[in-house]
Formats: sequence, structure tokens, C-alpha cells
Amino acid sequence: MVYAILIIGIITNVALTFFTVVFLSSFAVMAVGAPYVPCSVANRERIRVSIRGRKRVLELGSGDGRVMCDLVAENGIVHGYEINPFLVWISRWRLWRFGLSRNTAVYRRNFWKYDFGEYDAVCVYGISYMMERLEKKLLAELPAGALVVSVGFPFPHWELARQYGTVRVYEKE
Repeated sequence: MVYAILIIGIITNVALTFFTVVFLSSFAVMAVGAPYVPCSVANRERIRVSIRGRKRVLELGSGDGRVMCDLVAENGIVHGYEINPFLVWISRWRLWRFGLSRNTAVYRRNFWKYDFGEYDAVCVYGISYMMERLEKKLLAELPAGALVVSVGFPFPHWELARQYGTVRVYEKE
């Protein structure tokens, strides 16, 4: 009985420590990015349908990898850029666990420092203060015909192609 209580205490302590570190690290990375907010199941489905059939997909702020798991089944290669090291670890574990790591990669990167020219679809669950700057970057770097799916926040000047609830789809001409 004492050993069972001890084991439960250790497991609880480890779990609380892990989630505390993830929670606090989310606040730390907010200085350079957006906070971690999981995407709803309905929005994940809207993203999946919007991006279906693309060769190279990039998710900016890929969080815990759930959206990447949804996208890899119907697209070629799916990459995720995430700045939070704990979420990168969770994403990689999730993709490995479901056998999806062959056509995916999660990078611990600040996406402002990388070029998006190789991707024909980009998905972002951004935040209002970054959307104008991100719009300029995407328009300058993406190839013609690329799709951009934004969850939550619109791009201020880019003409909307279609919208499903809070999921907005843009096409680069």
C-alpha cells in the first residue's frame, strides 16, 4: 500500500512538473511568438479539407502536432515550425507514435528567419499583432498558386478566397 501511494505521488509530481514547464515556457516564447492554443477538432477538419492534395505543406507554430497529423494523410510532405522546445518534443513523439514521421518534420525554429518558397500551402494559427508582417512575408516568398490558411485572425490586406467559420483561405496569385 505504501509503495502504491509512493508511485502515484511520483507520477503525479512528474506530470505536474512537466505541465508546469510547458505552461511557463509558453509564456516565455510569447516574447517572440504566439501563445500555445490547441486548434479545435472542427477547425482541424476545415484546415484538412482546405489544404487537401498539396505537395509541400508548412504549419507555422505547429504546437503539439495535431494539425500536422491531420494534414499528412492527404498531402505530400508536411513540416512544422515551432519555437517552444517542449511542444516540438510532443509533436515529434505524436508523429512517431502514429507512424507519421516518414513524411513529416518538426523544426524548432523562429519562422521569421526562414524562407517559405518551397511550400505550396501554409497553415497558421496566428495572433493579431503579427498578421500584417506575416502577410508581407508570405506574399513575397510563396510561389504563385500557393494556399494560405489562417485560423482565427485575418490578413489585413489580402483578399479572402473563402472562409469556413474562423478558418480563412487565401490564394497567392
